[in-house]
Amino acid sequence: MRPVFEHTTPPLVRLPLSGITVHTAKGVRGRPAFEVYAGPLLADISVVSSIGGPLVRGAWRGRPPGGRDQWAVAWGQLPAGCSDVDIVFSSAEDGTATSGQKIIIGDVFWVAELGGTHRTVTATCGDGCERIRLRRFRYGTGRNRADVC
Repeated sequence: MRPVFEHTTPPLVRLPLSGITVHTAKGVRGRPAFEVYAGPLLADISVVSSIGGPLVRGAWRGRPPGGRDQWAVAWGQLPAGCSDVDIVFSSAEDGTATSGQKIIIGDVFWVAELGGTHRTVTATCGDGCERIRLRRFRYGTGRNRADVC
């Protein structure tokens, strides 16, 4: 069985289906930060703040250039007091919901990826729940608004 995520140079993580890379960094005043790269382009950055961040910060769907297999990817920040998150991608075709393969990065951020045709992602952590629609993958995007479920 091949690994879910390719660890290239720690703390860089390359997602195998989408090719998107994510890694931790240091933000303002040394606070933990999380960067999402689409190829060489910085697509999103999230820095931990005292008021917290969105449970789901961004979500994309797409396919490799010239490929037929589709994928979905989502990322976000764990709220204070939460050490894990449940990620469920929902299909547009038949409404089925499938848990995404996720990784917790730096005990603060998470990223999940799943193959298939999906249109929404729901993240649940403790009492918090957010659902957002996946955007079609385009370089330089990544910010979505979340709906509270």
